[in-house]
Amino acid sequence: TDTAHATPFEMLDLGCITRDLVQLLGESRFFPASIQISCLLPEDATTVYGSRDMIRQILLNLIKNARECMPDGGQITLRGGTPVERDGRSYRRFLVTDNGPGLPTELQARLFQPMQSHKPGDHRGVGLSIVHSLVSKMAGYISCRSTPMGTDFEILLPSTGPIQTGG
Repeated sequence: TDTAHATPFEMLDLGCITRDLVQLLGESRFFPASIQISCLLPEDATTVYGSRDMIRQILLNLIKNARECMPDGGQITLRGGTPVERDGRSYRRFLVTDNGPGLPTELQARLFQPMQSHKPGDHRGVGLSIVHSLVSKMAGYISCRSTPMGTDFEILLPSTGPIQTGG
């Protein structure tokens, strides 16, 4: 089934979804003690239009990737909620950042395409292409900036319902 139809789009509080996920991951021993995760989102509602399940999947994939790129430990920060205008439409800006070693330049060029993973273990190399697909299904945008000091994924999700077309 098409996930866009299987999970209804609705107005959601991005901060609430994010804080719940971070709490769940913390309680589940998902992170080694050497990795700290923090959630710096406004307490007031950060409303976006999308799918709760899709947002959770996006965050989980990005957090999992950050964790895997920092085998010696580090910091993952989820922050944002800032209103942003793009192409005449309102979005909420959200960042998933880490202070790991950054992504190789050759990988950055094709970051959101399925590729062979070079990570040890059971990695299929499709996580970021799935993230990109889910963000696109919600009419959002995702971009990445990476340096040897860390990686930032910026996600813009619509803060209003579907655009009404003329008729």
